[in-house]
Amino acid sequence: AIRQNLMNISAAVGNAEEAYGTGLPDDSIDLCIIPNTLFAYDNKQNMLKEAYRITKPNGRVLIVDWRSSFANMGPAPENIVNHQDATAYAEKAGFTFTQNISAGMYHYGLVFQKKEKPTLDS
Repeated sequence: AIRQNLMNISAAVGNAEEAYGTGLPDDSIDLCIIPNTLFAYDNKQNMLKEAYRITKPNGRVLIVDWRSSFANMGPAPENIVNHQDATAYAEKAGFTFTQNISAGMYHYGLVFQKKEKPTLDS
């Protein structure tokens, strides 16, 4: 980003498993990508709640993670989060499932959307 003078990209260090742990403002991002890391979080539900908090209304979250351990090429079998459980975490956090995407032979891809906040007129 620096070499290409892209000024709308910045790096942040935080803890996505804690409320406000990312340091990002509420409703501040259009797309939250959870790339092949859901299996590594100790508190997956809190991480999805934080993703929900920082995603704009009508924004999306993309989860890509391992389908299986594949003889330990991926995470240990006990750490695998199957797509049904990933969907349950995301929906419990407030997201709505919108589509599956192709993520290759070893991974699944799921897209969710944050519901638009109701207006005072609704």
